[in-house]
Amino acid sequence: MNMHIKGVLVTCILLMGMSAHAQWGARAGWQNSNIFYGDDDNADNIGSNLHSFYVGLYKNHEIGGRILTLNTGLEYSRVGWTDSDETYRKIDYVHIPIGVRVKVLFLFVQAGITPSINIGEDYRLLGIDVKNDDTEAGLFTLPAHIGAGVKLGPFVIDARYSIGLNKLNDDGRIGFFQFGGGIEF
Repeated sequence: MNMHIKGVLVTCILLMGMSAHAQWGARAGWQNSNIFYGDDDNADNIGSNLHSFYVGLYKNHEIGGRILTLNTGLEYSRVGWTDSDETYRKIDYVHIPIGVRVKVLFLFVQAGITPSINIGEDYRLLGIDVKNDDTEAGLFTLPAHIGAGVKLGPFVIDARYSIGLNKLNDDGRIGFFQFGGGIEF
């Protein structure tokens, strides 16, 4: 593991542990993802979107009273695309979302980054494994995210969209939409 990844992990662990005024929670939901290929002005996707799920824990740290919070977390999800049972690309990630959340009454908006560590990949064309050094996704990718939601008592419903700020080894960028719920404890 290179020093950059270790630094991100240490920073995230410190952020997860800080603040006496913090609220823990768990969230899960549906995810719709794809990988976009090409340059920024002419990006295209291959195959259909991959429908999956996400699950994780998070912690909200008050940084500006109850209105402004730092939202940190640790999540698992699978991103990629699919064309058939024999042609697909699926990448498993551990995500470390870090964002600023602004809450007014029971509504909130958030934006931030989601450092993501590749923990496994399956890339097949017509049933043949085509993953190699040239096509394999790198160990680390950095999506940015925006989102909105509602918090009613301990229950949270939110939606987030994330898009990769850096490219995978084969020129693709991940993009995914998440919709789900959570509970704070």
